[in-house]
Amino acid sequence: MSLFTDFDIDPRLIKALADHSITTPTLVQESSIPCFLKGDNFISLASTGSGKTIAFLAPLIHKILQVQKKTRLAKALILVPTRELGMQAFKNFKLLAAHTDLTSALVIGGDGFIEQSRVLRRGADVIIATPGRFLDMWDQGRLLLSHIRYLVLDEADRMTDMGFYPDLRRIVSLLQMPLHYSLFSATMPEPVTELINSFVYKPTIFKINNPKQSADTIKQFLAKVDIPKPILRKNPNYEGFVKRELLRYLLRQENPESAIIFCNRKRDISTLYNSFIRHNFSCIALHGDMSQSERFKSLEAFTAGKNKILIASDVAARGLDIPNVSHVFNFDVPLSTDDYIHRIGRTGRAGKSGRAFTLTLCEDEYNKLSNSVKKSIEPANLDTFIVPDPKNINSSRGPKNNRSKYNEKRDNTQNLPKNNHNKAQDTKQIQEPKKIPATSFLKEKNIQLDEPSVQGFGENIPAFLLPELIKK
Repeated sequence: MSLFTDFDIDPRLIKALADHSITTPTLVQESSIPCFLKGDNFISLASTGSGKTIAFLAPLIHKILQVQKKTRLAKALILVPTRELGMQAFKNFKLLAAHTDLTSALVIGGDGFIEQSRVLRRGADVIIATPGRFLDMWDQGRLLLSHIRYLVLDEADRMTDMGFYPDLRRIVSLLQMPLHYSLFSATMPEPVTELINSFVYKPTIFKINNPKQSADTIKQFLAKVDIPKPILRKNPNYEGFVKRELLRYLLRQENPESAIIFCNRKRDISTLYNSFIRHNFSCIALHGDMSQSERFKSLEAFTAGKNKILIASDVAARGLDIPNVSHVFNFDVPLSTDDYIHRIGRTGRAGKSGRAFTLTLCEDEYNKLSNSVKKSIEPANLDTFIVPDPKNINSSRGPKNNRSKYNEKRDNTQNLPKNNHNKAQDTKQIQEPKKIPATSFLKEKNIQLDEPSVQGFGENIPAFLLPELIKK
């Protein structure tokens, strides 16, 4: 099948797709849509960026449009692991349902609970939800599930990774039978298999490609620098210093239109972000500890092209549909092959080409990736890269004139004499009352004071108090 018009789906869907120049189905859409239309339960395994969202939304909307009896109650539930993926599905639903009167409700964490409840009361044909917020709504009596006949699990592997397995089991138990199931995922770990076997009998399984391999549209490179382990052990900060220099080298060589840099640890995101700002790179950060408003702000700035580089944790590896990402850089080797596939899957999407680089100074880290993945990775050209001297480690902070005012102030204070390192201390020294030895002064002036007058000052008396004490 070569065109969406070849599917037996509602013409309004075809028109909505054509409005956005979507005419040819991807492999996952070509296999999943007919199965969904027939009413079969199925599992679709396909790499990230293969078009899974349209693969379940198009036939789902078609099915709902065929129902003659109209009701304000939801007919379908789409469960997603993250709020970002929920927003992506919500956006695509509006795109496909543009020429219909169908509506959807987005039930995700981080958004207003009251507003989401209000949307549910008005009624929606499809509920798109994260498991946690969905159960919160159910426990407060804000959901009616009696008319739901379709359940879609998107990024099922991610949901089990995030600990949603018990929530998924509970949600399935709340839904009435018969129920049509469809599951979409990039990988099929054991928890997902257990979950499916618990409520689906002999589903059809589509393996669009090897789930342990990346998309063919992504060119992959390994940027490996050999640093003797004794040097790394002697100076723990040297590894990060070399990798930052190497990353800046690659960015200058590649000059990406837009790039995502992945780090394993949040503290590395902060360090890398500050270093890049000092070296005049246009970048922004994204990680799980940021508030929802901060995450939105970062994503909007990146997708709008205000910042060319997004430095992120694995929160951006799944569930984010960011268009036109030309490059992905793994500052750290991912902890697993699945994480690697999802990370580099942010580029090379929708048939476009992409480039992915993985940085490492340690062969042991690289060996964590499966052999099937490593076969697709070729060495990066580092002929002109000069390994920095450990003695120059402080230079990675960047040119002084590009640092923030806070850092300039901090640097200036470090060059001052020890007792004059800031204005506050200088002021304190000026205001500190001058003290003189009490015993020698009084003996020299032949002044006698009662013991109670000097009690509490010890051996030294503040000079400005002496006149008052002498008067007494």
